[in-house]
Amino acid sequence: MNQKMEKTPKILIVDDEHIHIEVITDALEKEAKKGIFYDILQANQGQSALKIMEKYAIDLVVTDWEMPQMNGLELIEKIRLIEQEKPIAHIPIPIIMATGVMTKHDNLEKALTIGANDFIKKPIDPVEIRSRINAALRTLFFQRQLSEEQNRLFQEKVLALEQLASQISQKNKLIGQLKRQAEETQKILNNAFLPHFNKLLKTVNTELDVKKDWQKFDSQIQLLYPEFWQKLHDKFPELSRNEKQLCLYIKNNKTSAEIAEILSVSPRTIETARYRLRKKLNLDAETDLSEFIKNM
Repeated sequence: MNQKMEKTPKILIVDDEHIHIEVITDALEKEAKKGIFYDILQANQGQSALKIMEKYAIDLVVTDWEMPQMNGLELIEKIRLIEQEKPIAHIPIPIIMATGVMTKHDNLEKALTIGANDFIKKPIDPVEIRSRINAALRTLFFQRQLSEEQNRLFQEKVLALEQLASQISQKNKLIGQLKRQAEETQKILNNAFLPHFNKLLKTVNTELDVKKDWQKFDSQIQLLYPEFWQKLHDKFPELSRNEKQLCLYIKNNKTSAEIAEILSVSPRTIETARYRLRKKLNLDAETDLSEFIKNM
């Protein structure tokens, strides 16, 4: 099982009766004969389990239902609430509810509704608990792999988008310089050369089609960040395209220096743009611009 995992899975067993913890631990330790290992942690009540989860990255929880102070349902509910505060890419850990008392259909439905992934009756059968834990971990591993691959592909697209923005900025900056030089030269040319030179200027102006270039960029943004881009449009319709683009870079944790490099401008220009953006967003002095944009 964990031969495919980058690390040994951490399993947290929560039960106020140590005998049940021992049954599950013994069942898992027998997997060592197959070359499968687990890092097993134990807690005798819900609050202790939460403290352990603050310290360690737990991969799976097996919890009893009936426990003092905080029962299994309350523990699951707390875990799911904590997970909601984690990044979107976080994969919820599997939780198996174990009980010898709450075994009716209604109990099963309640546990699953609260956030349990599976349900096992006591007394616990060693083969059954091993099978269910391994199945849950295989699913978790597959979901993490899929999430990592999706994130990798997304980051590749983000990088390509930044490169496109940089190319557009550099191209238009260069052609803008050529246009200014051409216009200066035009003033001193005689009439014989003017028709040819005017044709050249027309070509330069065609290449300097900023609107067309940035429309291509915007279409790519809308594919990568549809919700974020739409929120900017709906909540702050007065933002210019450049200001929305700046919001996107801030959302992606780009520094002013990095944004300046992408757009071929000075860091001072970006700092000024950030100041103007704050005013457009009506942010007070205490509100952090980056946090505001990331939490949109």
